[in-house]
Amino acid sequence: MHAAKSNGRDHPYVERRPGVCGGEPVIVGTLAHVHDALSFYHDHRSVIDRAIRENRETTVRRGAGELDAAPKGRGRVSRRR
Repeated sequence: MHAAKSNGRDHPYVERRPGVCGGEPVIVGTLAHVHDALSFYHDHRSVIDRAIRENRETTVRRGAGELDAAPKGRGRVSRRR
């Protein structure tokens, strides 16, 4: 595992792994490591904010595509008696 580095400052609890979250930085471990993750965010704020926007846009496009691909109903549903 390789910790992500920025401007010579190590972030031992944030890393990128191929195949995990599309290679985006993820927190390694739990609780106490969140402080390092927040520091990483502040050091890389513009890159992370851009990735968040792009992920939201992709999710919205996928959702719209799934709606377009959904089978169309016949209108009214009739009940047999």
